[in-house]
Amino acid sequence: MLAKRQPNIGWPNVLTVLGATTYSLDVEQLAYYDKLNTLLTIIPGHDWKLYLKANTVASYASELSKPFGDAAFEYTKVV
Repeated sequence: MLAKRQPNIGWPNVLTVLGATTYSLDVEQLAYYDKLNTLLTIIPGHDWKLYLKANTVASYASELSKPFGDAAFEYTKVV
C-alpha cells in the first residue's frame, strides 16, 4: 500500500538498502510521508543533496576539525 500511496519515496528500495525484509510496514505519521512524497517531485535532487550534506556537516561539526566547526558556525548565521 505504501509503495502505491507514496511512489516517490521508493519504499521497496529503502527497505532493501536497510536490509529489512517484511510483508507489512506500520507507519504512524502518514501525513509526513505524504508531504515528503510530494516534495520529492517538487524539489530537485541536487537541492536535496546540498541540504542533506549541509545538515550532516552541521550535525557532526563538533566532532570534526576546527575548520568544519567554523564553517558550520558561519552556515548557521546565514540560515
